[in-house]
Amino acid sequence: MSDWQRRVVAVAMFVVALALGAWVVTLKKQLNVRGALERAQESYRDLVENAGDVIVTLDASGRMLSMNQMARAVFGDGDEPRRLQQFVAGADVDASWRHVERAFAGGELSPFEIEITGQDGRRRTLEFSVRPIQDDAGPALQAVARDITLRRDMEAQLRDRKSTRLN
Repeated sequence: MSDWQRRVVAVAMFVVALALGAWVVTLKKQLNVRGALERAQESYRDLVENAGDVIVTLDASGRMLSMNQMARAVFGDGDEPRRLQQFVAGADVDASWRHVERAFAGGELSPFEIEITGQDGRRRTLEFSVRPIQDDAGPALQAVARDITLRRDMEAQLRDRKSTRLN
């Protein structure tokens, strides 16, 4: 092999080594990013799952596509699909469903209250905040609901006391 050919081979090997090194660095960065993303997703899942509020994803028919631990405590966790309408108490069904339909239509997304009867038979007042999302199955709503039953009961007691004092 001539000196010129040895130099070409050496340069080619150097270029291959550089390319391989760059590929290894890129792969390491991708693995680090992927690992960070997986840790962030796990942290987010843990936060949602252990939240003190009800967190559900609803499809356009009101079916609960996903529920956190608090939602399962309120609505149950059976094999059959759960629909929000199953739990809405009495006259609130139509009014609450209008809020959901308005959210799906891209309308006002201000918080709204729904009185529900949980799987345990207890009546609760939940304050819902919803936002539209795109789920794997199509358009959906992500809903976060806070149980405000105690607050409403205390407000009613306060009103009763005030009215009693005035009489």
